Amino acid sequence: MRLKQPMTLAVALAILEFTSATASVGPRSSDHASLAKRRHHQERTTVQESSDSLTERSELDERGLFSDISAEISSFLHGGSVSSTRCPQTFTCNGLGTDGYSYDTTGASAPSGCSGWKYFGTSVGWQPPSGWNVPALWSPPSFWSGTCSKATWWTASSSWRHPVGFSIPSFWINNGFRSWEWPSKSWSCNSKGTDGLSWDWQGNTLPTGYPSGWLWYGLSIGWQPPSGWKCADNWIPPTSWYGQCSLATWWTPPATWSLPSGLSAPAFWPSRLPSISWTCAGTGLDGKTLNHLGASCPSQYPSGWLWFGTSIGWAPPASWKVPSISWAPSSACIGGISGATWWAPSSAWLPPSTFTIPSFWSGLGWSSPYPASSWTCNKSGLDGKTFDHLGNLCPSQYPSSWLWFGVSIGWQPASGWTAPAAFVPPTAWLSTCSGATWWSPPSSYQWTLPSTFTIPSFWPPVLSATSWKCSGSGSDGKTLTDQGLSLPSQYPSGWLWFGTSIGWAPPLSWSVPSTTWSPSSACIGGISGATWWAPSSSWLPPSTFTIPSFWSGLGWTSPYPPADWNGDKSGLDGNAHDHMGNPCPSQYPTGWLWFGFDHSGATCPYSGISWKWFGPGYGWLPPHG
Repeated sequence: MRLKQPMTLAVALAILEFTSATASVGPRSSDHASLAKRRHHQERTTVQESSDSLTERSELDERGLFSDISAEISSFLHGGSVSSTRCPQTFTCNGLGTDGYSYDTTGASAPSGCSGWKYFGTSVGWQPPSGWNVPALWSPPSFWSGTCSKATWWTASSSWRHPVGFSIPSFWINNGFRSWEWPSKSWSCNSKGTDGLSWDWQGNTLPTGYPSGWLWYGLSIGWQPPSGWKCADNWIPPTSWYGQCSLATWWTPPATWSLPSGLSAPAFWPSRLPSISWTCAGTGLDGKTLNHLGASCPSQYPSGWLWFGTSIGWAPPASWKVPSISWAPSSACIGGISGATWWAPSSAWLPPSTFTIPSFWSGLGWSSPYPASSWTCNKSGLDGKTFDHLGNLCPSQYPSSWLWFGVSIGWQPASGWTAPAAFVPPTAWLSTCSGATWWSPPSSYQWTLPSTFTIPSFWPPVLSATSWKCSGSGSDGKTLTDQGLSLPSQYPSGWLWFGTSIGWAPPLSWSVPSTTWSPSSACIGGISGATWWAPSSSWLPPSTFTIPSFWSGLGWTSPYPPADWNGDKSGLDGNAHDHMGNPCPSQYPTGWLWFGFDHSGATCPYSGISWKWFGPGYGWLPPHG
């Protein structure tokens, strides 16, 4: 049974009366006057009483004859509509928020303010279905605060600002919900302009007339621009803000903004643009952040510099400090530094060597961190300087930790400095190392030093490694062996160690002690191994000495005549030594010379014998005259 026309209250009450009577005693005739009286009485009853009566009548409807009518009446009395898809009394939802009904078990639709909600059975009730979007400023019905946790499939968006005191289900937090309540009346901001709110303590949003983007910063500060908010140069603020603008201590308008009449600028706001003719007071306290053109400090100047007028330009204010002790001012800064007669850096600053110190700095208490050119160290190795007298750091060819010990000594290792294992002495240092009388290398050092280098007397001798081999040039010999042994006495003075494969040998520049020097047997190996060395041709090797083959390649010529040499018979070309290097034998008179001998030979007169007679030759003879 379904009603086709809209039901009036009178019709609903008439049907109610009829169904009540029928359920109690069955069909009977009705008294029209009595029915009218009762109908009038029913019109005065409350909607809730009517609803209760309908529920009772529905329970009496064992045959189901009046269920549709009762639902029709119930829906009418609740202001809703009926539907054939109302929720069954025994329905249980699937817990996913996808199977709710549009009408409850009585046929009533969703409560006011819950558009889109579904009915999920008597144990769950009206709830938002899965995917329902909550408006940011939605006010939930009061009954839902105690039942919202039943909708386990749904979590509100963090954009929703719930009423104060609303109980948030724990699973909302687990699902990422961020609770947003209106701020309390006593809430205060962090005074940085970064934590403003979109609602005030009463839930009101930004008042009309205030710029979009402004936020609430507590009852004592009110609605203000957040940190970083920008305004146009011609922006006109609301007049109600004039008396509150100083409360937003985190915000300042641009200096180019036209200040409205009637608004007093807070002290922390930037000053207006200076005129082109403006000049500073010369104290360094009145600099401007903008110049007369409205331009801020250019990037080639350090942060913190201010404008001090067209005659000085951008310069350091009185309180400005250099960024670091090694700061190097750009060329653009030089004019500002020289014009800022109120400013001098800390004496800890190390000006570049090319920087000219302004004369007025000394009057401001500044003193140079560099040593004077006349400064000399105390020879302890403990008072070295990081910079030389020109402000230069340690040159790259020296170890970075070396210090300056004055013009006469230069860059040297400080007392206690330890040379790395692979340290190679800088060539430039070898000529000045003797000045560092407080320092010497370790006794085990094995540096490669030029043969021309004279080891300072206070140094220990240099050692060579066991596996070390010389370069073959004769210029890298050592004064000590790998065992720390010096030259044995059987070797000539000046010989050096050239590694275990050669031993002690003459260096390239070594000269024989005299023309008659006779090398000992210990020297033979060193001479034959020193392929870079040959004596001068004036040296007269002993007759028993074997001339190394490589000497001739080094330009050496023997002072003795060849074995096949013969004089020219003039008696003028005799030699003091024979071809073996022997001097005139003692049996000959002093002054006789060697004139060679005849090699032609005469055939042996005895048949079958191949010998030849060479005769006495020339041999030792008196020279001509």
